[in-house]
Amino acid sequence: MNKKNPVLKNAQKLGREQQKSIVGGGINRPKYCCEWNDDGSCRIWTCGNCVCP
Repeated sequence: MNKKNPVLKNAQKLGREQQKSIVGGGINRPKYCCEWNDDGSCRIWTCGNCVCP
């Protein structure tokens, strides 16, 4: 493994963890996120395998 590029190593590690969550059934249930605007309103959006802010 190339030790001079820890960014790719971290990305691969996250990829394996995401695959575990997908195997657990997360791929069939999109994640609902609520993005709060400055005026206090909520904008709902969905994504398959991302992290909510």
